[in-house]
Amino acid sequence: MHRINRLVYGALVLAAACGRASAEGTGNTDPEWTLSAEPTFSVGVADGDPNYQLFNVAGATRMPDGRVLVLNSGNSSVAAYDQGGRFLFSAGRKGQGPGEFEAPTWLGRTQGDTVAVWDERLKRLSFFTAAGAFSRSVQASNADGMFPKAVGLFRDHTLALDPGPNIMAMMQGERGIRRDSVTLHRLRPDGSRGGSLARYAGNEVHVADRATGFAWNDPPFARQSFAVVTGDRLYVGDSGSGEITLYSREGTRETVLRSPHVAWRVRPEDVERYKADQLAMIEEPERKREMETTLEESPVPEFAPAFGALLVDPDQNIWVQAYPRPSEERVRWAVIGQDGITRASVEIQRAVRVLEIGRDYVLGLRRDDLGVEKIEMYALHRESGGQ
Repeated sequence: MHRINRLVYGALVLAAACGRASAEGTGNTDPEWTLSAEPTFSVGVADGDPNYQLFNVAGATRMPDGRVLVLNSGNSSVAAYDQGGRFLFSAGRKGQGPGEFEAPTWLGRTQGDTVAVWDERLKRLSFFTAAGAFSRSVQASNADGMFPKAVGLFRDHTLALDPGPNIMAMMQGERGIRRDSVTLHRLRPDGSRGGSLARYAGNEVHVADRATGFAWNDPPFARQSFAVVTGDRLYVGDSGSGEITLYSREGTRETVLRSPHVAWRVRPEDVERYKADQLAMIEEPERKREMETTLEESPVPEFAPAFGALLVDPDQNIWVQAYPRPSEERVRWAVIGQDGITRASVEIQRAVRVLEIGRDYVLGLRRDDLGVEKIEMYALHRESGGQ
């Protein structure tokens, strides 16, 4: 259930565009890239040394020297680990002063080894050195939205910002399924606003009135848009059209590609498993009852989205995750070149939420049955000839 302090439930989504055909029974002839069977790096424990306990991980990145940095939004800090998973240092803490965070929600690297953290409550971008020392911050007081979200940094340190959910529009509009548009805008390196980058359909939500107040949630098998910034480009995957649009740093629309994944028909058992998964994430009885009501009210589409995540690797290959059935344990990703041709496919465990893809690794977040968070890295093996 979403309120002003928005909690997110539901799957990541993107709708199929062409024909809404089922993918069941189709063959795969693309080169197969593989991941190591076991993680080459793993951090995260339930008990013990607090330096290894993760709290609501919002992001992670691998540094050029092999260290891994993890943004723990739960304790407002960035933790650094060496290649063997040994804790090195932490940066940041709860607060509003220089180098402190209230609601850190994004972690990224600039060219080199400088690290940036976006705080959506303070509307501030903070920079840290490779050793974890605070260096400077950029304030975005005039950013759109109540809690704007960082999409990514361009090469020139311009930040792409998403204004977040249009709370006033949802509050004043009709109840039910809605999908408001999103306009990304720039934050210049000096903190000034740099104009809009792109406008596209945002995430599909179900809006409802509750005795406790206005609320919204992600409906079952909803449509969603994905935005990724890397280098000098912005990538936007649109759930309504199934298209992936590439924009320049200035916001010029350069080309449009299409996902190779196609939709699958939603079965009754998919709906039941989806609902069970959502309810399993909630422990508090009142919130669980509210979610049960929401799931009963939310309409279920005939077809699931075509894909559920989008990332870009250092070679500018676009990784697109097929939307998984709730019962699937492994999910196929397609690796698409800038020309729209599928270069390879990769199977990744569904339990791993991929955060970053390198030339020879995949970095992700896993939560076990007890809710313990772990950051894991897997070696990526590319078939000869893969780009």
